[in-house]
Amino acid sequence: MPLTRGETRGYFPNTTSYRFDMRDGGTEVQCGVSSAAMDDAERATNTQNHERDVQFARLRDRIEEVAQRKYFAGQTEQDEPRVRITTRDLNG
Repeated sequence: MPLTRGETRGYFPNTTSYRFDMRDGGTEVQCGVSSAAMDDAERATNTQNHERDVQFARLRDRIEEVAQRKYFAGQTEQDEPRVRITTRDLNG
């Protein structure tokens, strides 16, 4: 069963990542994508923090596909259902 779309948490400047959730049945899977990965995917420079919601929306399908692939490959953080997406994951 594929992961389903969950809530977006927004951009967190302290970790320079955009956070969002996906669901595996009743399990919440916390996900995050680095701002560098999103910028690299769009070949963007100088993206402002207030522009991250729109940027994530443009890339959301692609980002969620990567999150799902990593999740089912067991590439989560330690014992938690948490997936981090980097430039290599998104653009590799």
